Amino acid sequence: MRVIGPDGKEVPAQLSNGKVLFVAKAPSVGYAVYDVEAAETPAVSTLTVTESSLENARYRVTIDQNGDHRRHLR
Repeated sequence: MRVIGPDGKEVPAQLSNGKVLFVAKAPSVGYAVYDVEAAETPAVSTLTVTESSLENARYRVTIDQNGDHRRHLR
């Protein structure tokens, strides 16, 4: 899903518990129209998580027993 503001630019938004959340700006006396559009295809996360690593299509971060991290580029 994406939210388009009155100026035609995309506004940062998130989906939480079935609700679309975003910061709307409107004049003190007046209104503003925002368009909420459904995405053509749902976003699929490629994030893989284990106790000692995070990995996606671009990065792999590993954490050793001391809590230190190391980033690997793909």
